[in-house]
Amino acid sequence: MSGEKRVLNPFKNKKFKYGGLSALFTVMFAAGIIMVNIIAGMLLDRFDAKLDLTANRIFTIEDSTVAYLKDLDDNVTVTVASRETEYVSGGVFYNQANEIIKRFAAASPRVKAKYADLMSDPVFASKHGNSLTPTSIVVESERTGRSKVLSAADYISVEYYDYQNNRISAEEYQMYMMYGMSGAVYANYGAAAENALLSAFLSVTNVSPVLVGITSGYSEIENASLINLLENNAYIVRRLNLTTDEIPGDMDFIIVNSPDGDFAESVLAKLEAWLDNGGKYGKTLFYATMPIPAETPRIDSFLYDWGIEVGDGYVVQTSDNTTYIMGNQTQRFEPANNEYAAGLNPNYSIYAEYIRPINALFEAKSNIETRALLASYDGAVVFPFEEMTNENSAWDPSTAEQGRYDIIIESRKTRYEEFTPFSSRVIVLGGYELLLDYYIEMGNANNARFFMNIVNFISGKDGSVTLTPKSFLVASFNISAGQSSAIGFIFAVALPLAIIVTGTAIWLKRRYR
Repeated sequence: MSGEKRVLNPFKNKKFKYGGLSALFTVMFAAGIIMVNIIAGMLLDRFDAKLDLTANRIFTIEDSTVAYLKDLDDNVTVTVASRETEYVSGGVFYNQANEIIKRFAAASPRVKAKYADLMSDPVFASKHGNSLTPTSIVVESERTGRSKVLSAADYISVEYYDYQNNRISAEEYQMYMMYGMSGAVYANYGAAAENALLSAFLSVTNVSPVLVGITSGYSEIENASLINLLENNAYIVRRLNLTTDEIPGDMDFIIVNSPDGDFAESVLAKLEAWLDNGGKYGKTLFYATMPIPAETPRIDSFLYDWGIEVGDGYVVQTSDNTTYIMGNQTQRFEPANNEYAAGLNPNYSIYAEYIRPINALFEAKSNIETRALLASYDGAVVFPFEEMTNENSAWDPSTAEQGRYDIIIESRKTRYEEFTPFSSRVIVLGGYELLLDYYIEMGNANNARFFMNIVNFISGKDGSVTLTPKSFLVASFNISAGQSSAIGFIFAVALPLAIIVTGTAIWLKRRYR
């Protein structure tokens, strides 16, 4: 039938076959890219695999924090009191805090991050009090039922400095600003979200909080930074007036920070009874000596019974490697190689000024043992008090007796139940300068870490939270929420669409050429 018209099979047409395959591969490739973006986005949200390109890694949590979160045995919910888009739109401070929250959640399946709008969720608002604001963060423990509300001031730290880079108070800063001298001062903002969150975690999950008493009654030195350090590590801090208050039996530590005179016999009797704890022991007294000479025969006798003596004068180190001039003479000291030194940054030192030598009267006597916890380096001398007040003094440090002088001594009184030891301790510091606010807050000092190592080890806690806020001043890379959305649109929508359009155009061109 030569006159019949031949019907073509389109599926055997080469152009159709190749063009169709090209279109199919294009669609499959585009679909693959879309699926990869979706899966990658889900993985990033779950495991937080984002890169932190800031110079000081303000969007990254420390390895110690990750280790703590991995071992967390409680379910903890972190709730931001506003929608996420509204929260991060507040600026880099809130964007950084939001990223830290996500890092916490990514580090442990027991941590859940949520966002709650105060206007649309009045139950949440009423549950946590009227003090909530859209920048508040609430940390809640499922096991204990306790919660802690963090304000923006808790996770955005700020320090003030003058033109010579000396730290000044907020009041001094405001005074400079008031008189139009803004060029003479500056504010250094710190990223403290990790510190604040970790402190809140420790606080709300702690089933057996440790009680610390800060004494008054003898003009003891006030130290807000020391109190903050303890509270940030989930210790409960209470004021204790030695002259009027009875010492609670459940108080685990007492800190006497440089009193200005001798204690009454009744006060020392209270301290002795508390340390004895009915023969059970398990208490610790920190005593920071007075920086100036004073007649304290009753305190001296109390310390003598524990094998400790406070020396006269100041420890002075003669090497340039151990002495700095920072307003006053600042010196470096070396911790003993024991459990309290674990985890100290080897690149940092313990600093102090005007420190008295502390002497151990014996190493062991009956059930009491003494040991040095902190000492000067070799080659130090003691500047006697009488020479400091003598205008005609001929004292010369180069001719004084050189040696290694202890400045913190620990005395332990121990009993045993079978092979388990129970100890009460008296720890004497050569001066309150070791716990000075400046050194506790100084990022490149081991003072805070060393003190918390002692307290944590004695109280049976593992690890310590003495992280230093990270400055925003050196952050080198950050994107806004709008920029982030634009990047997401390009890779999740625009790029796949462009591939589809290009593929379709190529197919049509090949189909009809």
